[in-house]
Amino acid sequence: SAGLEEAVKWMILYLFIFKHVEFDEPYDGIVYSVAVSLGFASMENVVYAIYSYSSFGQLIGRALLPVSGHALFGVVMGYYLGLAKFKPRYKRMYMAVSILMPVLYHGIFDYILTNFTDTWLWFMIPLMGYLWIRSLWKVKKANARSPLRPVGEEEVKISV
Repeated sequence: SAGLEEAVKWMILYLFIFKHVEFDEPYDGIVYSVAVSLGFASMENVVYAIYSYSSFGQLIGRALLPVSGHALFGVVMGYYLGLAKFKPRYKRMYMAVSILMPVLYHGIFDYILTNFTDTWLWFMIPLMGYLWIRSLWKVKKANARSPLRPVGEEEVKISV
């Protein structure tokens, strides 16, 4: 299912967002991809809740783990779509990576859930930790590449 789900999200991004005028900086790839991914995850969970006989606890678990997983897969997809749009010399390579990496991560995610029924948490925690750290790093890199960010701008610290 990882390949199909990520392909659907990728096609939505490519057909409706990639060529849009508002996609005007690399960071936008992440923003739009995560938005599409969260919409997909929400729809998936609603369908799952309607057609399954799951307990409330199982539904809460699905609301946390798969939704955050889809968002993290979306960061990876959007990061490489942003590179594909703004580095035309390597567009084909980045387009391929923008679909292959999320499929790989999603496949590992699904493999852990289906094959490690008793010990899945021991594998899922390191995977999610890795994806969170990698995603935060990708967000920071994409934001730093923004042509709309003033030169020499440092992080703004908010004091209350």
